Amino acid sequence: MILISRETMNHHNQHFGDRKKRVPVFIFLFVMTAILTGCQHEKSAVNTPPIIEVPNQSTTSTPTTALPDLQPEQPPIVAEKKVYTTVDFSEYNSDYQFKAIIPPNYQVEYVNVIESINIYDPQAEGGVPRDQPQIFIRKFSASTFLTLNTVDIFSREERMVGRHEAVLYDIQKKQSVADFPDQPKWRNERHKVLDIRYTEINPSIFFVFAYNPAFGDVEFQRFIDSLIFYNDRESFHSPLDPPENRVTKKPFGIYVTLENSPVQPEKFTGYHTGTDFEINEYELLPDIPVLAICGGVIKERKRVNGYGGVVIQECIFENQPVHVLYGHVSLDDADVGAYIPPGRIIAKLGRDKSEETDGERKHLHLGIVKGTKVDLRGYMSDKAELDMWLDFGEFVPL
Repeated sequence: MILISRETMNHHNQHFGDRKKRVPVFIFLFVMTAILTGCQHEKSAVNTPPIIEVPNQSTTSTPTTALPDLQPEQPPIVAEKKVYTTVDFSEYNSDYQFKAIIPPNYQVEYVNVIESINIYDPQAEGGVPRDQPQIFIRKFSASTFLTLNTVDIFSREERMVGRHEAVLYDIQKKQSVADFPDQPKWRNERHKVLDIRYTEINPSIFFVFAYNPAFGDVEFQRFIDSLIFYNDRESFHSPLDPPENRVTKKPFGIYVTLENSPVQPEKFTGYHTGTDFEINEYELLPDIPVLAICGGVIKERKRVNGYGGVVIQECIFENQPVHVLYGHVSLDDADVGAYIPPGRIIAKLGRDKSEETDGERKHLHLGIVKGTKVDLRGYMSDKAELDMWLDFGEFVPL
Protein backbone atom coordinates (compact mmCIF):
# COMPACT_ATOMS: atom_id res chain seq x y z
CA MET A 1 0.00 0.00 0.00
CA ILE A 2 1.30 3.46 -0.97
CA LEU A 3 0.31 6.62 1.08
CA ILE A 4 0.04 10.06 -0.57
CA SER A 5 1.32 12.89 1.58
CA ARG A 6 -0.57 16.07 2.30
CA GLU A 7 2.16 18.06 0.57
CA THR A 8 1.61 16.06 -2.55
CA MET A 9 -2.11 16.72 -2.42
CA ASN A 10 -1.62 20.41 -1.87
CA HIS A 11 0.80 20.53 -4.76
CA HIS A 12 -1.75 18.73 -6.82
CA ASN A 13 -4.53 21.15 -5.92
CA GLN A 14 -2.35 24.11 -6.67
CA HIS A 15 -1.40 22.69 -10.04
CA PHE A 16 -4.78 21.58 -11.17
CA GLY A 17 -6.87 24.22 -9.43
CA ASP A 18 -10.38 23.77 -8.20
CA ARG A 19 -11.80 20.26 -8.56
CA LYS A 20 -14.79 21.53 -10.26
CA LYS A 21 -12.70 23.43 -12.73
CA ARG A 22 -10.00 20.76 -13.25
CA VAL A 23 -9.80 17.03 -13.88
CA PRO A 24 -11.71 15.18 -11.20
CA VAL A 25 -9.65 13.70 -8.43
CA PHE A 26 -10.85 10.18 -9.18
CA ILE A 27 -9.21 10.40 -12.57
CA PHE A 28 -5.97 11.32 -10.87
CA LEU A 29 -6.32 8.43 -8.50
CA PHE A 30 -7.08 6.08 -11.38
CA VAL A 31 -3.90 7.13 -13.14
CA MET A 32 -1.83 6.74 -10.00
CA THR A 33 -3.31 3.31 -9.35
CA ALA A 34 -2.40 2.21 -12.86
CA ILE A 35 1.16 3.44 -12.38
CA LEU A 36 1.50 1.70 -9.05
CA THR A 37 0.08 -1.53 -10.48
CA GLY A 38 2.71 -1.45 -13.21
CA CYS A 39 5.41 -1.03 -10.58
CA GLN A 40 4.14 -4.12 -8.77
CA HIS A 41 4.36 -6.14 -12.00
CA GLU A 42 7.88 -4.90 -12.56
CA LYS A 43 8.85 -5.89 -9.01
CA SER A 44 7.53 -9.42 -9.39
CA ALA A 45 9.35 -9.80 -12.71
CA VAL A 46 12.72 -9.37 -10.99
CA ASN A 47 12.59 -12.93 -9.57
CA THR A 48 11.43 -14.61 -12.81
CA PRO A 49 14.02 -15.79 -15.31
CA PRO A 50 13.59 -14.23 -18.71
CA ILE A 51 12.06 -16.27 -21.49
CA ILE A 52 14.23 -16.14 -24.57
CA GLU A 53 12.56 -16.92 -27.84
CA VAL A 54 14.80 -18.52 -30.46
CA PRO A 55 13.94 -17.30 -33.91
CA ASN A 56 13.00 -19.89 -36.53
CA GLN A 57 16.05 -21.01 -38.53
CA SER A 58 15.93 -21.33 -42.24
CA THR A 59 16.81 -24.58 -44.00
CA THR A 60 20.08 -23.03 -45.15
CA SER A 61 21.42 -22.46 -41.65
CA THR A 62 24.05 -24.71 -40.08
CA PRO A 63 22.33 -27.84 -38.76
CA THR A 64 22.46 -28.45 -35.05
CA THR A 65 24.53 -31.37 -33.73
CA ALA A 66 22.44 -34.28 -32.55
CA LEU A 67 23.03 -35.49 -29.03
CA PRO A 68 24.85 -38.83 -28.83
CA ASP A 69 22.84 -41.97 -28.33
CA LEU A 70 23.66 -42.88 -24.75
CA GLN A 71 23.07 -46.60 -25.20
CA PRO A 72 25.22 -49.05 -23.19
CA GLU A 73 28.46 -49.84 -25.02
CA GLN A 74 28.34 -53.23 -26.69
CA PRO A 75 31.42 -55.49 -26.74
CA PRO A 76 33.03 -55.84 -30.20
CA ILE A 77 32.10 -58.86 -32.26
CA VAL A 78 35.19 -61.06 -32.63
CA ALA A 79 35.23 -63.60 -35.43
CA GLU A 80 35.89 -67.13 -34.28
CA LYS A 81 39.50 -68.10 -34.99
CA LYS A 82 40.26 -71.53 -36.38
CA VAL A 83 42.78 -73.55 -34.44
CA TYR A 84 44.77 -75.63 -36.90
CA THR A 85 46.46 -78.89 -35.97
CA THR A 86 50.00 -79.87 -36.95
CA VAL A 87 50.18 -83.43 -38.23
CA ASP A 88 53.31 -85.57 -38.62
CA PHE A 89 52.33 -87.73 -41.58
CA SER A 90 55.26 -90.10 -41.04
CA GLU A 91 53.30 -91.45 -38.06
CA TYR A 92 50.81 -92.93 -40.53
CA ASN A 93 53.45 -94.24 -42.93
CA SER A 94 57.19 -93.57 -42.84
CA ASP A 95 57.29 -92.90 -46.60
CA TYR A 96 55.37 -89.66 -46.01
CA GLN A 97 58.20 -87.71 -44.43
CA PHE A 98 56.67 -84.30 -43.85
CA LYS A 99 54.36 -82.37 -41.55
CA ALA A 100 51.68 -79.73 -42.16
CA ILE A 101 48.65 -78.11 -40.57
CA ILE A 102 45.07 -79.23 -41.17
CA PRO A 103 41.79 -77.52 -40.24
CA PRO A 104 40.26 -78.18 -36.82
CA ASN A 105 38.31 -81.43 -36.47
CA TYR A 106 39.83 -82.90 -39.65
CA GLN A 107 41.22 -86.41 -39.36
CA VAL A 108 43.81 -88.51 -41.15
CA GLU A 109 43.88 -92.15 -42.22
CA TYR A 110 46.30 -94.31 -44.17
CA VAL A 111 44.68 -96.15 -47.08
CA ASN A 112 46.79 -99.27 -47.10
CA VAL A 113 45.38 -100.82 -50.28
CA ILE A 114 46.73 -97.97 -52.42
CA GLU A 115 49.38 -96.68 -49.97
CA SER A 116 47.80 -93.23 -49.73
CA ILE A 117 46.99 -90.61 -47.11
CA ASN A 118 43.40 -89.44 -46.74
CA ILE A 119 42.73 -86.13 -44.95
CA TYR A 120 38.99 -86.01 -44.42
CA ASP A 121 36.28 -83.93 -42.79
CA PRO A 122 34.13 -86.18 -40.55
CA GLN A 123 31.32 -83.61 -40.76
CA ALA A 124 31.14 -83.73 -44.55
CA GLU A 125 28.48 -85.67 -46.42
CA GLY A 126 29.08 -89.34 -46.99
CA GLY A 127 29.24 -90.71 -43.48
CA VAL A 128 32.48 -92.68 -43.98
CA PRO A 129 36.08 -91.39 -44.34
CA ARG A 130 36.46 -92.66 -47.92
CA ASP A 131 33.54 -90.43 -48.99
CA GLN A 132 34.72 -87.36 -47.02
CA PRO A 133 38.26 -86.64 -48.31
CA GLN A 134 39.39 -83.03 -48.64
CA ILE A 135 43.04 -83.76 -49.49
CA PHE A 136 44.23 -87.07 -50.91
CA ILE A 137 47.98 -87.74 -51.04
CA ARG A 138 49.80 -90.36 -53.09
CA LYS A 139 53.44 -90.94 -54.02
CA PHE A 140 55.54 -92.39 -56.79
CA SER A 141 59.24 -92.87 -57.50
CA ALA A 142 60.71 -91.41 -60.69
CA SER A 143 63.41 -89.18 -62.09
CA THR A 144 61.07 -86.61 -63.67
CA PHE A 145 57.51 -85.38 -63.32
CA LEU A 146 55.11 -87.82 -64.94
CA THR A 147 52.29 -87.13 -67.40
CA LEU A 148 49.59 -89.78 -67.11
CA ASN A 149 47.62 -90.87 -70.15
CA THR A 150 44.57 -91.57 -67.99
CA VAL A 151 43.64 -87.89 -67.58
CA ASP A 152 43.04 -84.81 -69.68
CA ILE A 153 45.32 -81.95 -68.61
CA PHE A 154 43.74 -78.49 -68.92
CA SER A 155 46.73 -76.59 -67.51
CA ARG A 156 50.23 -77.21 -66.17
CA GLU A 157 52.00 -74.64 -63.98
CA GLU A 158 55.55 -75.07 -62.70
CA ARG A 159 56.27 -73.58 -59.29
CA MET A 160 58.39 -73.98 -56.14
CA VAL A 161 57.20 -75.18 -52.75
CA GLY A 162 59.95 -74.02 -50.43
CA ARG A 163 63.11 -75.50 -51.97
CA HIS A 164 61.17 -78.19 -53.83
CA GLU A 165 60.23 -78.24 -57.50
CA ALA A 166 56.50 -78.67 -58.07
CA VAL A 167 53.89 -78.72 -60.84
CA LEU A 168 50.23 -77.76 -60.43
CA TYR A 169 47.86 -79.58 -62.79
CA ASP A 170 44.22 -78.96 -63.64
CA ILE A 171 43.01 -82.42 -64.71
CA GLN A 172 40.01 -84.62 -65.36
CA LYS A 173 39.84 -88.36 -65.81
CA LYS A 174 39.25 -89.40 -69.40
CA GLN A 175 35.77 -90.75 -70.05
CA SER A 176 37.21 -93.89 -71.60
CA VAL A 177 39.04 -94.73 -68.36
CA ALA A 178 37.35 -96.61 -65.53
CA ASP A 179 36.89 -94.84 -62.22
CA PHE A 180 39.97 -94.84 -60.02
CA PRO A 181 39.50 -97.59 -57.41
CA ASP A 182 39.68 -96.83 -53.66
CA GLN A 183 39.92 -93.09 -54.30
CA PRO A 184 37.47 -90.22 -53.65
CA LYS A 185 34.64 -89.73 -56.14
CA TRP A 186 35.86 -86.25 -57.02
CA ARG A 187 39.15 -87.78 -58.21
CA ASN A 188 37.17 -89.00 -61.23
CA GLU A 189 35.96 -85.45 -61.95
CA ARG A 190 37.75 -82.23 -62.79
CA HIS A 191 40.06 -81.07 -59.98
CA LYS A 192 43.61 -79.89 -59.28
CA VAL A 193 46.67 -81.79 -58.11
CA LEU A 194 50.09 -80.56 -57.01
CA ASP A 195 53.09 -82.83 -57.61
CA ILE A 196 56.09 -82.03 -55.37
CA ARG A 197 59.57 -83.47 -55.82
CA TYR A 198 61.15 -84.55 -52.52
CA THR A 199 64.84 -84.39 -53.52
CA GLU A 200 67.02 -83.78 -56.57
CA ILE A 201 68.50 -87.24 -56.13
CA ASN A 202 67.48 -89.67 -58.88
CA PRO A 203 65.27 -91.49 -58.56
CA SER A 204 63.27 -89.31 -56.18
CA ILE A 205 59.98 -89.65 -54.36
CA PHE A 206 57.23 -87.42 -55.79
CA PHE A 207 54.25 -86.59 -53.60
CA VAL A 208 50.89 -85.98 -55.32
CA PHE A 209 48.54 -83.70 -53.39
CA ALA A 210 45.01 -83.74 -54.86
CA TYR A 211 42.31 -81.63 -53.25
CA ASN A 212 38.54 -81.57 -53.30
CA PRO A 213 37.20 -78.56 -55.27
CA ALA A 214 34.84 -77.92 -52.34
CA PHE A 215 37.86 -77.57 -50.04
CA GLY A 216 38.87 -74.43 -51.91
CA ASP A 217 42.07 -72.90 -53.23
CA VAL A 218 42.68 -70.74 -50.14
CA GLU A 219 42.58 -73.59 -47.62
CA PHE A 220 44.66 -75.81 -49.88
CA GLN A 221 47.30 -73.10 -50.27
CA ARG A 222 47.36 -72.66 -46.49
CA PHE A 223 48.08 -76.38 -46.19
CA ILE A 224 50.84 -76.27 -48.82
CA ASP A 225 52.46 -73.19 -47.26
CA SER A 226 52.70 -75.03 -43.94
CA LEU A 227 54.45 -78.09 -45.41
CA ILE A 228 57.85 -78.93 -43.93
CA PHE A 229 59.59 -81.90 -45.47
CA TYR A 230 62.00 -83.85 -43.32
CA ASN A 231 64.92 -83.13 -45.60
CA ASP A 232 64.35 -79.36 -45.17
CA ARG A 233 66.73 -77.61 -42.80
CA GLU A 234 63.67 -76.10 -41.10
CA SER A 235 62.88 -79.59 -39.82
CA PHE A 236 66.31 -80.28 -38.29
CA HIS A 237 66.30 -80.50 -34.51
CA SER A 238 68.85 -80.13 -31.73
CA PRO A 239 69.79 -83.53 -30.25
CA LEU A 240 69.46 -82.26 -26.67
CA ASP A 241 66.79 -80.08 -25.10
CA PRO A 242 67.17 -77.34 -24.11
CA PRO A 243 69.74 -76.66 -26.86
CA GLU A 244 71.36 -73.56 -25.36
CA ASN A 245 74.95 -73.59 -24.07
CA ARG A 246 75.62 -77.20 -25.06
CA VAL A 247 78.64 -76.84 -27.35
CA THR A 248 81.23 -75.56 -24.89
CA LYS A 249 84.23 -77.88 -25.28
CA LYS A 250 84.63 -79.55 -28.67
CA PRO A 251 82.88 -77.93 -31.65
CA PHE A 252 83.14 -79.25 -35.19
CA GLY A 253 86.62 -79.01 -36.72
CA ILE A 254 88.57 -78.11 -33.57
CA TYR A 255 92.15 -79.42 -33.61
CA VAL A 256 92.78 -81.41 -30.44
CA THR A 257 96.07 -82.58 -28.94
CA LEU A 258 96.78 -84.31 -25.68
CA GLU A 259 98.08 -81.00 -24.32
CA ASN A 260 95.59 -78.39 -25.59
CA SER A 261 92.36 -80.36 -25.36
CA PRO A 262 89.56 -78.64 -23.41
CA VAL A 263 88.85 -82.07 -21.90
CA GLN A 264 91.51 -83.58 -19.65
CA PRO A 265 92.83 -86.18 -19.64
CA GLU A 266 92.63 -86.53 -23.45
CA LYS A 267 93.02 -89.76 -25.42
CA PHE A 268 92.77 -88.44 -29.01
CA THR A 269 94.59 -86.18 -31.43
CA GLY A 270 93.30 -84.62 -34.66
CA TYR A 271 90.52 -82.56 -36.20
CA HIS A 272 87.16 -83.24 -34.57
CA THR A 273 84.71 -84.66 -37.14
CA GLY A 274 81.63 -83.99 -35.04
CA THR A 275 80.10 -81.69 -32.45
CA ASP A 276 80.11 -82.52 -28.73
CA PHE A 277 76.97 -81.59 -26.79
CA GLU A 278 77.58 -81.26 -23.05
CA ILE A 279 75.17 -81.85 -20.19
CA ASN A 280 74.17 -79.45 -17.43
CA GLU A 281 75.13 -80.23 -13.84
CA TYR A 282 71.63 -81.40 -12.94
CA GLU A 283 71.69 -83.89 -15.85
CA LEU A 284 74.57 -86.00 -14.57
CA LEU A 285 72.44 -88.73 -12.96
CA PRO A 286 69.01 -88.73 -14.68
CA ASP A 287 68.31 -90.41 -18.01
CA ILE A 288 68.72 -87.77 -20.73
CA PRO A 289 66.94 -88.45 -24.04
CA VAL A 290 68.80 -88.01 -27.30
CA LEU A 291 66.56 -86.63 -30.06
CA ALA A 292 66.86 -87.43 -33.75
CA ILE A 293 68.20 -84.40 -35.61
CA CYS A 294 66.52 -85.48 -38.85
CA GLY A 295 63.96 -87.93 -40.17
CA GLY A 296 65.43 -91.29 -41.06
CA VAL A 297 65.81 -95.00 -40.41
CA ILE A 298 68.15 -96.48 -37.79
CA LYS A 299 70.72 -98.47 -39.75
CA GLU A 300 73.03 -99.69 -36.97
CA ARG A 301 73.37 -99.88 -33.18
CA LYS A 302 76.56 -101.25 -31.67
CA ARG A 303 79.46 -100.73 -29.28
CA VAL A 304 82.56 -99.04 -30.70
CA ASN A 305 85.93 -98.37 -29.05
CA GLY A 306 86.23 -94.70 -28.13
CA TYR A 307 82.46 -94.19 -28.17
CA GLY A 308 80.82 -96.92 -26.16
CA GLY A 309 77.29 -97.08 -27.57
CA VAL A 310 76.73 -95.84 -31.14
CA VAL A 311 73.50 -95.42 -33.13
CA ILE A 312 73.66 -94.72 -36.88
CA GLN A 313 70.70 -93.06 -38.62
CA GLU A 314 70.30 -92.68 -42.39
CA CYS A 315 68.88 -89.28 -43.43
CA ILE A 316 68.77 -86.75 -46.24
CA PHE A 317 70.02 -83.24 -45.50
CA GLU A 318 68.30 -81.14 -48.17
CA ASN A 319 69.56 -82.99 -51.28
CA GLN A 320 72.48 -84.74 -49.60
CA PRO A 321 72.24 -88.35 -48.33
CA VAL A 322 74.02 -88.63 -44.97
CA HIS A 323 74.62 -90.97 -42.06
CA VAL A 324 74.26 -89.47 -38.59
CA LEU A 325 76.36 -90.89 -35.76
CA TYR A 326 75.12 -90.55 -32.18
CA GLY A 327 78.04 -91.52 -29.91
CA HIS A 328 78.31 -92.27 -26.17
CA VAL A 329 74.70 -93.45 -25.90
CA SER A 330 72.76 -96.29 -24.32
CA LEU A 331 71.57 -98.92 -26.79
CA ASP A 332 68.53 -100.03 -24.84
CA ASP A 333 65.94 -98.06 -26.84
CA ALA A 334 67.30 -98.11 -30.39
CA ASP A 335 65.59 -100.50 -32.84
CA VAL A 336 67.34 -101.13 -36.15
CA GLY A 337 64.99 -100.48 -39.08
CA ALA A 338 62.76 -98.08 -37.16
CA TYR A 339 61.99 -94.74 -38.79
CA ILE A 340 62.52 -91.83 -36.38
CA PRO A 341 61.22 -88.35 -37.33
CA PRO A 342 63.15 -85.24 -36.27
CA GLY A 343 62.75 -84.29 -32.64
CA ARG A 344 61.74 -87.78 -31.45
CA ILE A 345 63.77 -89.88 -29.02
CA ILE A 346 66.31 -92.07 -30.77
CA ALA A 347 68.44 -93.07 -27.74
CA LYS A 348 69.54 -92.00 -24.25
CA LEU A 349 72.88 -90.62 -23.15
CA GLY A 350 75.21 -93.23 -21.71
CA ARG A 351 75.99 -93.13 -18.01
CA ASP A 352 78.93 -91.01 -16.93
CA LYS A 353 82.31 -92.83 -17.21
CA SER A 354 80.67 -96.17 -17.93
CA GLU A 355 81.08 -98.73 -20.70
CA GLU A 356 78.18 -96.94 -22.44
CA THR A 357 80.51 -93.94 -22.89
CA ASP A 358 83.74 -96.00 -23.06
CA GLY A 359 84.85 -94.36 -19.82
CA GLU A 360 84.26 -90.82 -21.13
CA ARG A 361 82.26 -88.06 -19.48
CA LYS A 362 78.50 -88.07 -20.04
CA HIS A 363 77.98 -86.18 -23.30
CA LEU A 364 76.91 -86.68 -26.94
CA HIS A 365 79.22 -86.85 -29.95
CA LEU A 366 77.20 -85.96 -33.06
CA GLY A 367 78.82 -86.71 -36.41
CA ILE A 368 77.26 -86.30 -39.88
CA VAL A 369 79.13 -88.05 -42.67
CA LYS A 370 78.19 -87.45 -46.29
CA GLY A 371 77.14 -90.23 -48.61
CA THR A 372 75.82 -93.73 -48.24
CA LYS A 373 78.79 -95.26 -46.39
CA VAL A 374 79.24 -95.20 -42.63
CA ASP A 375 82.46 -93.69 -41.25
CA LEU A 376 82.98 -94.04 -37.49
CA ARG A 377 86.13 -91.92 -37.15
CA GLY A 378 85.87 -89.10 -34.62
CA TYR A 379 89.13 -87.34 -35.52
CA MET A 380 91.08 -86.81 -38.74
CA SER A 381 94.78 -86.02 -39.05
CA ASP A 382 94.28 -84.16 -42.35
CA LYS A 383 92.06 -81.08 -42.21
CA ALA A 384 91.05 -81.51 -45.85
CA GLU A 385 89.35 -84.75 -44.94
CA LEU A 386 86.80 -82.80 -42.87
CA ASP A 387 85.02 -82.17 -46.16
CA MET A 388 83.62 -85.68 -45.79
CA TRP A 389 81.54 -84.46 -42.82
CA LEU A 390 78.92 -81.77 -42.33
CA ASP A 391 78.97 -79.17 -39.58
CA PHE A 392 75.58 -79.36 -37.86
CA GLY A 393 76.04 -75.73 -36.77
CA GLU A 394 75.63 -74.66 -40.40
CA PHE A 395 72.05 -75.92 -40.33
CA VAL A 396 70.92 -75.25 -36.75
CA PRO A 397 72.16 -72.38 -34.54
CA LEU A 398 74.16 -73.76 -31.62
